[in-house]
Amino acid sequence: MEKKKSKWIEPFTLSRYLDDFRSLYKIISKEEKEKQKKSPIMICGPTGVGKSMFVDEFKKMAEPDYEIRKKEDKEKNNGKSTLKDKLEIISLNCASFSSGLLTSEIFGHVKGSFTGAGKDKKGLVEKAEGGVLILEEIGELPEDGQAKLLTFIEDGYFYKVGGITPKKANVQIIATTNKEKEDLREDFWYRFFPFFVPPLHQRREDVFYYLKYSFPDILNKLRPWEALTLLAYNWPGNVREIERVGRMIEWGEENIKRLFLPLSTESLDHLTGFNETYTALDAKKSKRLKSKLEEMKIKTDLLETVLNKYGLGLLPKEGKKNKPTWKHFTKTEDVLFDEIIVEKISKGLEFFCSLFLLDIKSDMNLFDFIEGDFIMPEKPPLSFIDNPTPEHHKLTKRIIEYRIGAKLSKDLKEMPVNLGDDYDHLKKMISERAEDARRSRKIETDPASMTEEETIAQYYSALYRDTGGNIKEMAKIAGRGETTIRDKIKKYDLKKSTDFRDIQRKSVLNVDLLGAS
Repeated sequence: MEKKKSKWIEPFTLSRYLDDFRSLYKIISKEEKEKQKKSPIMICGPTGVGKSMFVDEFKKMAEPDYEIRKKEDKEKNNGKSTLKDKLEIISLNCASFSSGLLTSEIFGHVKGSFTGAGKDKKGLVEKAEGGVLILEEIGELPEDGQAKLLTFIEDGYFYKVGGITPKKANVQIIATTNKEKEDLREDFWYRFFPFFVPPLHQRREDVFYYLKYSFPDILNKLRPWEALTLLAYNWPGNVREIERVGRMIEWGEENIKRLFLPLSTESLDHLTGFNETYTALDAKKSKRLKSKLEEMKIKTDLLETVLNKYGLGLLPKEGKKNKPTWKHFTKTEDVLFDEIIVEKISKGLEFFCSLFLLDIKSDMNLFDFIEGDFIMPEKPPLSFIDNPTPEHHKLTKRIIEYRIGAKLSKDLKEMPVNLGDDYDHLKKMISERAEDARRSRKIETDPASMTEEETIAQYYSALYRDTGGNIKEMAKIAGRGETTIRDKIKKYDLKKSTDFRDIQRKSVLNVDLLGAS
């Protein structure tokens, strides 16, 4: 819920992380009071995820606490406080300076220490004495700068650039970074207490909160298939990308008005018209999935009916009316938005992922799954359907068979509805059938007939497919860092090469025979 007079939107899921952050602040404040020790915090998360909101939250909590400390200090010193009148809070974006000047900016320098150092300069640690120093994008700090900051955090002493006299300062450091652990000095990383802000793909339902407060007209027009498209998308640009997409939709509507074309007031048909230059969001993926299911004689109308109960859906048949998401369950204006998200939208997405054996927190577009790459859901798909019929059982079985690329037992007439032995038996059957199918499809390629680059490309293609694009798993198997894996995915265009295509499945390298290169 959005707070009054706040520039930040606090979606339902992210608000729980803010509560965790507030608890962390209390622990650190208590430690400072009892042990006279300031523990540095590093707020971690990808670009555009909202790290600045947590920095602002720290400021909001620190300022009144400082006033209390000042009052206590006055009482101890006969009405005179030894503290500054106001808590000193200084911010620095490390990405705004070259690596050479950055260290000077933080610690200061002495006259003549480098070209252009015409006079002594106080660093920010000295200026922030007794207060808070916020270092945004601290990952841009060079290694030698990290070493100096580490020393300062350890004992409170620092040297100006070119200086030989140690200086002391008492400063609380709050840092933010979009870097991975391996991109920083190991000792530097472990000296901070990390707080992780999750990317949007790990809290997909929050997309609707951002739309509600920034683009309410767009939210109200969303139809079920559009709602699922936005939930399935992985939002690599996080909140900033939502803002971009929202503006693009508004821009599209303005262009339609300008050209005097008919503008639908009930839908966002131009959601499908995005250019890859602006965003990778592609609403046509819903249509491709539905076409694939229909090719396999799977009853998409029944699937659509179940999804619609949660306000979600696939692209409807041409000419068929598809009322906006909110009209599927908003009968009175008393229904709370939070309740709709938690009880309907979130559960609908959970059902979709359970049915298609998908990781709801995957860092990929959920529509970009590949036959044979799957995870077993925590709950049976039918547990989301009230009083499932034989047709629901058949639908669930057919979709699971499609996902694993293999047939389940003919004797399996009814799918499990609840957790228990039956569901455990089904999970075992799925794993065994999928593994047999994977082995039967595998074609071994002779590495001797390939160039070194082709062998490496083929290896990462197979690794990408066999892990379902899970970056952490790929890094673990290949013995590489996650940043390197991301570079390989981009270099070999693995996301596009596995997007609803059979290329990887028809010519896959036997990963078991090749080592990482």
